[in-house]
Amino acid sequence: MEEKLDARIKRSRQLLREALVTLIEEKGYERLTVRDITDRAALNRSTFYLHYQDKEDLLRQTAKEVLDELRACFQTPEPIPLKDDISPTLISLFEHVEQNGDFYQVMLSEKGFPRFQFYLEKVMIDSLKGRQDLLQPQGELAVPFDFFLHYIASAHTGMIAWWLGQDRPYSPKYMATQLTRLIRSTAQALR
Repeated sequence: MEEKLDARIKRSRQLLREALVTLIEEKGYERLTVRDITDRAALNRSTFYLHYQDKEDLLRQTAKEVLDELRACFQTPEPIPLKDDISPTLISLFEHVEQNGDFYQVMLSEKGFPRFQFYLEKVMIDSLKGRQDLLQPQGELAVPFDFFLHYIASAHTGMIAWWLGQDRPYSPKYMATQLTRLIRSTAQALR
């Protein structure tokens, strides 16, 4: 019985999240209401309030869960990539974005939550801080590492937004390959 309840809870939460993303794309975040969300999810308002306080809470929890999954992409230890190796972390990053593509695409659009890009870059910066060996394996850069780190995080975000905006024309592995090359070329130019 508890398993059935857990499955129902997961399903309700998923329906509410999907409704939120779809409605943000259609109406913009500011114009949507809890009633809009529950109507789209075909759930009643009491079900909504069992899980969330309001639409802000739904958005906050959804963003937190997605960004926690993103953080996990950076947790896997990996060797320092050789010249032609692709970073497994970046492959995981793009696979994660692909799996959550609708969410990221809406959140990074003008209709999405304006601060989301800031939170996304912060997760990347925090996650990459401990990976200095991955970003500059061959010595010191001509700029402070924090400058480079912020530059790389915004480049990641820009590439993600571009890729999603183009309807993902390339595979996650291809995107990771190109981003790995760009990071290496940039680091090399700054030596």
